[in-house]
Amino acid sequence: MPLSFPSDQPTLDLPHWESPPADLPAAIREVKAALRDRIEASGRTVAEVFAAAEARVAKAVAEIRAEQERGDTVWPVIEYADIANGTVSPGQLDKLRRQVEEVTARAQAVIAGAHTDAELRAARHTLVDLQLELADLSDRIDRAALQSRR
Repeated sequence: MPLSFPSDQPTLDLPHWESPPADLPAAIREVKAALRDRIEASGRTVAEVFAAAEARVAKAVAEIRAEQERGDTVWPVIEYADIANGTVSPGQLDKLRRQVEEVTARAQAVIAGAHTDAELRAARHTLVDLQLELADLSDRIDRAALQSRR
């Protein structure tokens, strides 16, 4: 769950750079301070935000373990023909939609300093293509779900 802000409070922009900052330690301190300010503006503490994140991760791990114990696949395996024919259950479609959303969210993270600028530029193009494909898949899932309800 993202940080939420009351509608009468503007969100606080985080510092960002078009190219690596000259003083990386200072930039890190600046981003950390901005994150703390943003968390404070949300009415929560850093500890509360981390506790919420830990709870989400623990819930996801428990769900994955339960699926594995039942013998289910963690990633849904659905034949496209079943989606197109509207023979996929609403539960399967919901699981697929959640997985697409999770992949989309995860595809937006890059570890700073792990790759060269050229690698990151190439990866950005790949990620944009992936996000477009995932958005298209999500649209097709929504259309299939609508058709299966008819």
